[in-house]
Amino acid sequence: MKILLRIAVMLLLTYGLLSLSNCSTPDRDNNANDDNETWTVDVEKERDQLEKDLREMRDKIDQKLEETEKQIHRASDDAKHRLIEADRKLKQERNKIDRTLKDVQNSSEKTWSEVREGAKTTFRDVKKEFDELGDRLADLFSSAS
Repeated sequence: MKILLRIAVMLLLTYGLLSLSNCSTPDRDNNANDDNETWTVDVEKERDQLEKDLREMRDKIDQKLEETEKQIHRASDDAKHRLIEADRKLKQERNKIDRTLKDVQNSSEKTWSEVREGAKTTFRDVKKEFDELGDRLADLFSSAS
């Protein structure tokens, strides 16, 4: 009789523990899904912001290219050569931005971390070069007029 009682208690305890563990597992899975969804939303926001920044930089470069091409026709020979060189450099920087923008748009969850760092570095480098070119072009524009 004692043996049957022990078996019954063990079965009840086992059933109770199994039912408790089944209740908590989906909660943990839901938390993991929530964390994953939050991470995905954060990545999407970051990707969208980076794309926006890259597009804005490309638009600024395009505006500067238009200004430069207009000035080339009015410039003296010396200034014209420097403006042509600046135009070439601006086009190189725009190409870097275009390639980086494609990388950002085509990135996956697996490649995002690496793409993000590369895009930020490219953006920073192009912005620095653009600012320096802008200063030089301002001087050239004033001498070309």
